[in-house]
Amino acid sequence: MGKYQVRVHTFLQDVETAIDKKTIGRQLVLEVADIISVKPTYFFSLQYDTKDGKRKFLSLEKPILDHKIDTRHALLQLYLRLRVQPTNLADIKEENTKLIIYREIKQAIETGELNCSGKIHDDLSQFSKHERIEDYLNTVSKNVEGYGITKYNMKRDDGYPVLLSVDVRGVSIRAGTEESEIPFSKMKQVARGRKSVTLMPLAPAAEVKLQGSDSSFAKEVQETIMVNYYVHKQLLGTI
Repeated sequence: MGKYQVRVHTFLQDVETAIDKKTIGRQLVLEVADIISVKPTYFFSLQYDTKDGKRKFLSLEKPILDHKIDTRHALLQLYLRLRVQPTNLADIKEENTKLIIYREIKQAIETGELNCSGKIHDDLSQFSKHERIEDYLNTVSKNVEGYGITKYNMKRDDGYPVLLSVDVRGVSIRAGTEESEIPFSKMKQVARGRKSVTLMPLAPAAEVKLQGSDSSFAKEVQETIMVNYYVHKQLLGTI
């Protein structure tokens, strides 16, 4: 079976290794994390560049080469990135893990991916200047809007627009001024249709079906929910 050379870019160092057609994403995450001394690994995933210039997350349980990766380089280029942003530093013991999270979050703030302004921005600048990593991350997790949350604009079956928010605790659905929540402790299943995602809480709560723009959008929403659910279970020690 042929081997394919891969370079995995991280915020600590680049790692070069080899994969074959059966190597799944989770295997490579574990290998790279072991080399750079990063754990726990369940916050992280791998991103890849598509041939049309987009960057997407791998499905970790799927063979890496089954994805539409840009193969025009001599080395396949992958990126170790946070799939779920940790909100409690008490979960993080390894210094390298704190450092790699700090560098990624710092970049997200500097590029505007995470919005931060005023006094909080000034505080973060001072923490960064003096390499006070834990103070930086604690401030971000407690005060930066949108940190640790992934949001999707969707619609109910009746066409009414809703905002779906996903984090390690569960999901919330805002429709106008009304908001409902389904914690993962009460989530039974998440099903996906061609363009829809159906949230199935434990009885007696009713199912919630939300429509997305297309099948790839619905797939992304389902994967985001399931990844956060997986991390939720890891943090509870039930996996």
